[in-house]
Amino acid sequence: MSITTHEELIAKVPLFQGLSKRDLRRVARHLRERTFQPGDDIVDEGRGSGAFFLITAGKAKVKVGNRTQATLKPGDYFGEMSIIDRKPRSATVEAETTVRTLSLTSTSLLGLLEDHFTISRRVMEALCDRIRKLQSSTSH
Repeated sequence: MSITTHEELIAKVPLFQGLSKRDLRRVARHLRERTFQPGDDIVDEGRGSGAFFLITAGKAKVKVGNRTQATLKPGDYFGEMSIIDRKPRSATVEAETTVRTLSLTSTSLLGLLEDHFTISRRVMEALCDRIRKLQSSTSH
C-alpha cells in the first residue's frame, strides 16, 4: 500500500480528520502494515500495547472477558487512547478472518505530537469529542 493510500485512509479517522495534507503525510510515514490470521489476538485485555490500529481488510471481534462486545470491519480503528496514556488494554481484539491493519506506535505518535502542534491540537480535539459523546450517551 502506498503512502498516498495510507494518507487517504487515515484522513477518514476522526483522530486525524482535518489535518493538512502535509501533516497526513507526516503521520503516514510512521504507519506500518500488519497482518493477523484468524484467531490471532491483535491486542490483549489487561496488557500494555502502545499501538493504534486501523483495519484495512477483514473482520475482528472486541471481547471483554469472554463476551464479544462488537465486530470491527475495514475503516474501524482502536487503540487511540492506549497510544497516548500507555495504560493496559480494556479489551481483547481478535481476528475473525485474516485482518490487515495500519498501525502507529505510541513512540511514533508522541514524537509527532511533540514536534507538530497542529497534529497535537487535532488529536486533543478528537479525544475531547469522543469523551463528550460518551458522556452524552450515558446521561440519557
